[in-house]
Amino acid sequence: MSARTACEDVRLVFNVNGVRFEAWKSVLERHPDTLLGGEEKEGFYNIFTGEYMFEDQDPDLFRYILSYYRTNKLHFPPTGCVRSYNQQLSFFGIMPELIDDCCYEHWRQKNAKEVTRSKIRRPGELALNGVLDQTCRKKMNDLLQVAVHNQTATDVLRYLGCYFVLSAVICTILESLKVTENRRFRETYHWIFDVVDPFFTVFFSVEYILRVLLAQSSLQFVRSVSGVIDLFVILSYILNFLRGVNSTVRSILSLTRIFRTLKILQYAKVSHGVRCLYHTLRTLAGELVYLMIGIALVSVTFATIFYYFEKQVPNTSYNSIPSSFWFTIVTMTTLGYGDLIPMTPQGKLLAGICALAGVILMSVPVTIIVTTFNRCYRSSTFKGTDGDADDNESMEPFSVSMPKRIPDSAR
Repeated sequence: MSARTACEDVRLVFNVNGVRFEAWKSVLERHPDTLLGGEEKEGFYNIFTGEYMFEDQDPDLFRYILSYYRTNKLHFPPTGCVRSYNQQLSFFGIMPELIDDCCYEHWRQKNAKEVTRSKIRRPGELALNGVLDQTCRKKMNDLLQVAVHNQTATDVLRYLGCYFVLSAVICTILESLKVTENRRFRETYHWIFDVVDPFFTVFFSVEYILRVLLAQSSLQFVRSVSGVIDLFVILSYILNFLRGVNSTVRSILSLTRIFRTLKILQYAKVSHGVRCLYHTLRTLAGELVYLMIGIALVSVTFATIFYYFEKQVPNTSYNSIPSSFWFTIVTMTTLGYGDLIPMTPQGKLLAGICALAGVILMSVPVTIIVTTFNRCYRSSTFKGTDGDADDNESMEPFSVSMPKRIPDSAR
């Protein structure tokens, strides 16, 4: 900074929770879209002390914020709390994409770990935890206080729901069995289903109504995947009580029974391991998509070569590239149905290479998935031993997506 510029510039003082920092105004104005670089900081100015007061901010993290203005490089503290750091960035209007390359990967891993940890709920949590702001909701909440706060009562409700869901799935399986050549289990022992179907209908209907009334947003729940599954499960049982319905319409509506088996996926989250697996796959969704694209590209390549190798063979089964594509898929996944086999020597050689390529491609994500699952499981187990204090506060971190890196030349 030249002497003339220094004379014209203004030194600003920031009081961050009792710790004072100084910075030139021209340095801060390099980033006008942020809090300190724009006019919004004037709302924190104290006319009596001549300082900008940030009493609720962390002075240790503020050093990294101020360093960003001076050096144009945003770093992440090696031992800092990623949630607090994200909150500081949000407060001062700095995007996480601007974190420098030396620290970005460390921040991304810690942030993904924190997001995964916050989303794994304890088994005692049910869907009866909405914002109760109306009189009806408050009365229902009072009736369910024991179930919400008493761990034993919560376990009873949870396992009761699992029992009904498992019973419904078992009945769905049994009714598809053939007792005789022309009669199925439901038609032969219809009296069993005449007894259990009303119980299932009442239970799932009451559960659905409670979920709608006690959800934070009833409309959002109805539109959600879970809400749609619950609704179709109820419709599948109501269908059993309808009479005089056209057979074609009934056969179409009977497809709603598929949702009875999907219902069990909701209660599968009771298992701690299942929840960890779900969030592991969700965390690695991007990597798994890239893997699928790679497998598709390799499969198309092999299928094309197979087609031209085998199409000259009389009565060949490789009559098109899509049929060859089916062979490459079952070969790369080491499934090997045996419905298609190469006949030419070059085709057999290529089939061996295809199988080896499939083994290599399939083994790559296994280590990543297992490592992520173990880290997720340990993190959630550690959280579960922290006591009950965490249950009463929101564990959602500052929502930061995994953005693409901004090249240094674009900053």
